[in-house]
Amino acid sequence: MRIWKFLKVDTVLFVPSQLVDFVIVAQPSCDIRPKVQAQDVGFKPAGRNEATLSSSSASGVIELLENLCDEKLVSSTQASLLKNKYLKVYKMLNESRDSEFRLVNQSKQYTIELRKLEETLAKAENYPESYNTQADKLREELLTAENQLLCCEGRCDELGYIIEGLRDEEKMLRRECKRKPKGEELENQRIQLERAIEELQTEKLKHTNDGKHLIQTLKEERDALEEEQQLANNTYEQLQSLKDELSGTNPVPIQCQKECAKIEKQQL
Repeated sequence: MRIWKFLKVDTVLFVPSQLVDFVIVAQPSCDIRPKVQAQDVGFKPAGRNEATLSSSSASGVIELLENLCDEKLVSSTQASLLKNKYLKVYKMLNESRDSEFRLVNQSKQYTIELRKLEETLAKAENYPESYNTQADKLREELLTAENQLLCCEGRCDELGYIIEGLRDEEKMLRRECKRKPKGEELENQRIQLERAIEELQTEKLKHTNDGKHLIQTLKEERDALEEEQQLANNTYEQLQSLKDELSGTNPVPIQCQKECAKIEKQQL
């Protein structure tokens, strides 16, 4: 990429490197940002000389593009696209200048209005100190009465909201009271509960006595079972001793024992 030509214009126009192998470098012909201080709001729009410079700058860029197109460094299509882009940028620049001028004028008007409001406010603040006529006193009393009336109205509205809330709460409490049982119903419920408690206590006492009786019976049965178990053990021991004595005194042949076992199986 190389620099082709220098020209003083109001903006910078870049040519894409994929289209041509050069770029146009332009410098602004004047300072397009006016210096506006906080107190000096009297901005003047661009004069005839500046407009002439801008027009000549735009025509110079267009002429340069046409020369490039004539020298066949860029095609006519590319030149048209570049002209269109430059004109769009140039239009945006003019619109930004117009917007800046309009905003500066608005700020000037707002500053004047602010000064007027400050003067009016200063007069209003000094007004109570300078009144001395009967009309001024009556006017002051009227303003005081109106302020008190506004306060009373605000208080009345607040009390109205409180009263409305209390009424809603009263309705809710009345509904809750209607749902609750009355005195006679409460007395009947109390009597029924006392009867149910007495029945439960009687049933509890009965079950307690039955439990004690069952415990006593279980204890007696357990003692009887222990006695029977002891008796069975003694009987078993006696039987074993008798078997031992019998086997020692009268031995039975093995064949006889087998025959006896067969007979017992057949009987079963």
